[in-house]
Amino acid sequence: MTLAASGTMSIGGTTTDRSINLELGRAQNAQSSMGESALRTLAGVPSGAISISNFYGKSNTATPAFNTADTFYLSVSGSGGCSGTLTFVTDGTITKSSTGTGGWGTAPTAYITPTGSTTGITIRCNFTLIATSGSPTLTVFGSNALGGSTYDSGTISIGGANKVITGTSSGLSAAVTAQGYIYISDGTTTVSRYIDFNLQF
Repeated sequence: MTLAASGTMSIGGTTTDRSINLELGRAQNAQSSMGESALRTLAGVPSGAISISNFYGKSNTATPAFNTADTFYLSVSGSGGCSGTLTFVTDGTITKSSTGTGGWGTAPTAYITPTGSTTGITIRCNFTLIATSGSPTLTVFGSNALGGSTYDSGTISIGGANKVITGTSSGLSAAVTAQGYIYISDGTTTVSRYIDFNLQF
C-alpha cells in the first residue's frame, strides 16, 4: 500500500493509506517514534528534522530493481558430476553456488532493493531448453523444468520460503543447456534479466 499524497496523516490510526504504523506492518496502536530508524527509512529522511509531510506518497513495499545489468549465467563441468544453484532469498538478495569446474560468472547480488517489505513482490522464470542429454535435472521453484522444450514457472509470490533454481549433471554424458528470463514484479513495475544454465558431465 502507498500512503496518501496529501491530507490527514498520523503515526497511528485505522485508515490504511493514512496510518504510518499500518504501512510498516505494525498494529495501528503500536508505540512508534518519528525519529526511529524504520520511520526515517520510510520517510526518506535519514537524519535531521522530520515531519508528517515527509510520509506523503511513501510506500514500505520494496521496488523491483536489479543492481547491475549482468546476465545470470552458470557454466560448469566436472568428471564427478556438477551442480549449480541460484537462490532468491526473501530479504531481497541472491545466493549462488556450484560444484565442478567453471562456476558462476557475473551475476547480480540483489534482485530487488532490499528495503521495505517484500510482500506483494512476485517472481517468474521461463526457460527454453536448448539441449539435454543423459539424465540431468533442472528444478525451478520446486518443479521439474525438463518435461518439454519450454518451461514457465508461472507467477510465484516472494515472502516466506526462499525460491530456488538448481541443476545437476551426474550421469554419463549428462548435460543440460537452458536459456530464458527471470521476471520480478511489484504489480506495477516489472524488471527482467537473462539467465543461462550450462551443465556438462
